[in-house]
Amino acid sequence: MSGAGVTPVADRVVAAQRGDREALASLIEDHLDMLYNVAGRALNGHADVDDVVQETCLRVVESLPDIREPARFSGWILAIVRRQIVEGARRRRTSTERHSSLELATELPDPGADFADATVLRLRLSGQRRQVVEAVRWLDPDDRFLLSLWWLEVADHITRTDLATALGVPPGHAAVRIKRMRDQLDLARSIVGALDAQPRCPELAAQVYIWDGRPSPVWRKRLARHVRDCAACETHKRRLVPPDALLAGIAMLPLPPSLAAISFSALVAAPVAGAAAGAAGLSIAGWLPALGISKFAAAAGAVAVAVGGGVTIAVQDSGTGSGRPAAVAPATTPPAPAPEQTAERGGAVPAPGTPPAAFAASGGYAFAYFTETPNQSGASYGLHLAVSSDGLNWRPLNQNSPVVMPTAGDRGLRDPFILRKQDGTFVVLAADLKGTDFRRTSQYLHVWDSKDLRSFTGYRRIRMHDRDTHTWAPTAFWVASRQEYAIVYSANDGKDVLLANYTKDFRSVSAAEVYFSPEFGVLDADIVADNSAYYMYYKNVDDGLLYGARSTTGAPNSWTTYTAGLRQGTAIAGPMVVKNRGGGGWRLWGDSFGPVNNDFYAWSTSDITAGRWTLLSQREFTPPLNGKQGSIVEISPAELDGLVSAWGLPESVRLKSYNFPDRYVRHAANVGRIDAFPFDPHQDQLWRLVPGLADPAGVSFESINFPGRYLRHRDFAIRLDADDRSPTFRADATFYRTPGLADPAWSSFRSYNAPDRYLRHSKFLLRIDPISAGSRATDRQDATFRIS
Repeated sequence: MSGAGVTPVADRVVAAQRGDREALASLIEDHLDMLYNVAGRALNGHADVDDVVQETCLRVVESLPDIREPARFSGWILAIVRRQIVEGARRRRTSTERHSSLELATELPDPGADFADATVLRLRLSGQRRQVVEAVRWLDPDDRFLLSLWWLEVADHITRTDLATALGVPPGHAAVRIKRMRDQLDLARSIVGALDAQPRCPELAAQVYIWDGRPSPVWRKRLARHVRDCAACETHKRRLVPPDALLAGIAMLPLPPSLAAISFSALVAAPVAGAAAGAAGLSIAGWLPALGISKFAAAAGAVAVAVGGGVTIAVQDSGTGSGRPAAVAPATTPPAPAPEQTAERGGAVPAPGTPPAAFAASGGYAFAYFTETPNQSGASYGLHLAVSSDGLNWRPLNQNSPVVMPTAGDRGLRDPFILRKQDGTFVVLAADLKGTDFRRTSQYLHVWDSKDLRSFTGYRRIRMHDRDTHTWAPTAFWVASRQEYAIVYSANDGKDVLLANYTKDFRSVSAAEVYFSPEFGVLDADIVADNSAYYMYYKNVDDGLLYGARSTTGAPNSWTTYTAGLRQGTAIAGPMVVKNRGGGGWRLWGDSFGPVNNDFYAWSTSDITAGRWTLLSQREFTPPLNGKQGSIVEISPAELDGLVSAWGLPESVRLKSYNFPDRYVRHAANVGRIDAFPFDPHQDQLWRLVPGLADPAGVSFESINFPGRYLRHRDFAIRLDADDRSPTFRADATFYRTPGLADPAWSSFRSYNAPDRYLRHSKFLLRIDPISAGSRATDRQDATFRIS
């Protein structure tokens, strides 16, 4: 970091330790570009990049006396950056389960601040230089940080010793880690190259059909497997130029305005901040605000700390009680990318007829349900299935139509339950009731067998009891001590109770017996076994809340309630308790039917034994459209792929509001708006996402229940109008899908012919307004939606 006419770094470090403000200012100034690029690449544009850089500057001054090897200042300051990334992530952590310490820092990306995009656009990169930058997105957080250091090394900004110092490892160990990171980088580059190919490999095109365009570990694994096995795609890897040859020629990204505004001459000229400042008169309280480091400017209440030869640091407390300084003002808005760039990042609409891809490399879940709507126009009392890779956001199968219907009894069902049996196949149980006449007596359950949930065989009804009551909400589980399955269901025995029968084959059952009958009425049990204990969640009819009980045996009348009651809405039923794939906690679902019918809520816990549940925001999950009480079962990757292949994903999508997550985009009287779900006609919220009418790289929204009508803007207000095939209409009805302005995991939609304006809601009406990454948070949230 020194050259002709520049004092060597080691000499400036010693001078700064002795109180030389000019030496300290030049050290920080010379390293600021490097700090910004390392943090930016490691965090890929995370909202706290500026904070990390500014906090690093503060820690440099605070820790200056600790430097014992001044020549290693560059490695030392990079180690501070890494600590700030980790510490910032730890402060934000809401869960202790993460894959790596740096991965924590990726939880809150800054919308519009993708560092790879910024590097490509601002430095005008192309070819393999562009691809190597874009490949960074596919790396794990630890590898991104290491790459950001190695990038500096190959460009001669730091030495291998500096790099090892930053990592806190010997140089030999650093070399091993670099080799492993380079292997992952080459893999990521081959993925980017295959995705960039024109024409794209047909098999790859089919595989990415439902990909949302965002790199993730799951998609990296799946696409890497394809690239390795595909002769056409593997050629991209053989053509790769060594990455060090590419990186060495890529300049560092210039500082954003928030950091470029820092004035280092102000440090030299800053006045002495009181007698306690010592001979050199250096005080953070005095000079950081003057520098323009805004996150410390509001601090008050200094605590003097002696540093080196008479330098005094005033460590500040913001006085807010939060221990966190005020946020840095957002950077100025970057120029809007060209339409084709935006479409590429957001994911262009696949051509109609493209085959569905394998849904998830690591498996997922199937949700069995029936459907109702407030006025019952969307009621369907057959077995419906939806699938999800994360267990939170669901896609209905078979166009949200039943996959099988009962042909006996009431010829309809409610409360379907899927159990994976001990042999790995499935059995489906359901209440024999069509509609909402809850006075009807039924002693039977519908039953089907299934190997894979793609075909259903052996349909039958089994009689569970001979009482004058109903047989609702069945659940079943394996009882190892009996070598039988228990079937538990709701009935009335003078009051609402749970009854049980035992079976080995789901054809013949034992006599019914009372299973759970506390002093209050109970309905709708779901029972799971975990670690030699059994957990049952049920509804207390007397107070209307959901509770959990547990038992060491699962035997009748062995249960003890251990949780507080839960409810959302004014009425709730149908608890479903699901263990997350991989054992990472549990979720509890409830079917709310008041104040309106069919509105699911969900809770989560990391420890089912504790009995403490946290309500999930509706932003975090999207239940199946019109879904009602049922069950959720974990399924394998092959089963998930098979279900999607057999039944197909819906041809329509819904758009969920980011800041009003119970509301969806719909049309009403030909006006675009967002309304709270559920509502009728429910088809008003269903859209066919088609290639843009004015530009196929964009998208247009065609109404499902009014084919040929599209959302378009007119006088900036959004309407549903018929396509008159005019250039004006087609331009008004075309939008470019981009990463969400409030959350890049969601989507925003930029107008084709008013490119500074985005689709947004205002007082629940849709319109297009000028919005950017620098706009108010509320405006960016209004313009952010989830496609589901």
